Amino acid sequence: MRPWLRLLAALLSIGGLLCGPAVLAQDPAPKPPCDPAAGYCLTTEGYIMVLRAWTQGEEPRNLAGGRGQFELRRRSLRVGGRIDGTATSGQYRQGDLSTIRTVEGHLSIAYDALRLPGGVTLGPAVAAGSAVSLESQDGIRASLPRVMTAVVGARLSWPGGWAQAGAGLVQEFERGVGFKATWQVKTSERTVHVGTVSYGRRRTPDTLGPEGETIPGHAEPTWFAWIGEAVRFK
Repeated sequence: MRPWLRLLAALLSIGGLLCGPAVLAQDPAPKPPCDPAAGYCLTTEGYIMVLRAWTQGEEPRNLAGGRGQFELRRRSLRVGGRIDGTATSGQYRQGDLSTIRTVEGHLSIAYDALRLPGGVTLGPAVAAGSAVSLESQDGIRASLPRVMTAVVGARLSWPGGWAQAGAGLVQEFERGVGFKATWQVKTSERTVHVGTVSYGRRRTPDTLGPEGETIPGHAEPTWFAWIGEAVRFK
């Protein structure tokens, strides 16, 4: 090999040894933000949370839970789903509601009909879901007044969170139309404030009259709510 070729090879080898670690140490280039107008955008998140739950007429309960969720966007369409380990109103006998721990799944579809400054969007939305009780008492598992929730309403989204509300069949209540609202608001890079409030009617338990006769229960308004703080781990 000619002398100048040997020198060039040596310089390239030394340069590779010196520069290689620096190149490997560099952080990968950040991915550009996904643009729903150009394709499908999928986001996934996981949280652990602490929450405080209220059922009307009952003492509040402090619980721990979690949330896993996704959102798929394409142009103005949003399809989202989540699984929550939280709480809701359940019953061990008809109409006698109390706060119980649950696992629930929800699916929603929203359309960004109105676009406002700052990345804020507003539009119609539909949502459906169901919860399963995790609690039992004296060998009896708590149940929910309805099999599922199915509501029609609207969704407000912004870069730091979202809120969705609707009216329809609400699982916590057995009588007529109920109302349900859910939200998630970013409070830092890894934490969010979360909550749910539901309003509807329940049938009170039957009672015994002064002569031992059964007095049927009646429908009355009631509510359930929980709020919490969550830390993102994914």
